[in-house]
Amino acid sequence: MPHLVSPFTVVARPAEPPAGDPPTIGRTVFDKEFTGSLVARGVVEMVYAADAQGPLHYVALERIDGVLDGHEGAFVLQHIGSMAGGAPALELTVVPGSGTGALSGLTGRGTIVHAPEGARLELDYALD
Repeated sequence: MPHLVSPFTVVARPAEPPAGDPPTIGRTVFDKEFTGSLVARGVVEMVYAADAQGPLHYVALERIDGVLDGHEGAFVLQHIGSMAGGAPALELTVVPGSGTGALSGLTGRGTIVHAPEGARLELDYALD
């Protein structure tokens, strides 16, 4: 199974802070630019729960449009992340059936790595 490593930049769109007392539920949107084996743009729609100290858990869908190792198309990644207890965990899954164009049939699982040199997507994938 091929292993993708793709650095990216991310910019959050302005969002209203969640109202009410913690725990709160908020929503935000991010724009991403990927380089490396994946040359693409992504848009992330995220819903999160937070307490007074910060984020606890989030779920998101991310549409990615671009070229993955020479294959052009789009696909959707599902994010499930937790920051509870100070131990971050994240699981990414390619949404089955979401691949278009030359990425039709794409499957995969991965994560996001945050390192001093920047963030990167790491994804084990298959193209049928």
